[in-house]
Amino acid sequence: MLKAAEVTAELKALEGWTRLGNGIEKRFAFETYAEGLEFAVRLGRVADERNHHPDLEIGYCRVKVRWTTHDVGGLTRLDIEGAKLTEASRVP
Repeated sequence: MLKAAEVTAELKALEGWTRLGNGIEKRFAFETYAEGLEFAVRLGRVADERNHHPDLEIGYCRVKVRWTTHDVGGLTRLDIEGAKLTEASRVP
């Protein structure tokens, strides 16, 4: 599990990501509902390849992504890597 100082340092390089409880999250806005769904599917495929999955909340023209490592009850390097992969999945 990452220490608080490590999370703070990592979040400085991840624009828009915030720590909330035992996870990190960001809300993404899209022009259309379909664009949000496509983003969620791209991210889901990447997460499946790595066997580490975010919590996704899909709404009208928005997707909230939350990373945490449930089995340790906090943040690990996998979650930071997941946030970086999320940013890469933003653009097709």
